Amino acid sequence: MAFAVRTECGLDGDAETLVVRLAAGLREHTGEAALDILVDNVALSGTGPIESDTRQPSTGCSR
Repeated sequence: MAFAVRTECGLDGDAETLVVRLAAGLREHTGEAALDILVDNVALSGTGPIESDTRQPSTGCSR
């Protein structure tokens, strides 16, 4: 579902106004002020074969 949230940007307090209006819109459209965001960014930097990458994948989920 998508809906517009109108607010000014650039002045003190604008971010807070955006959050308040977003929460109100979520409540209106979904019945609750919850927003789940999934970020899928697998852009890796570095060079070399994949076998040499020793980093462990993240298994946690923040909410």
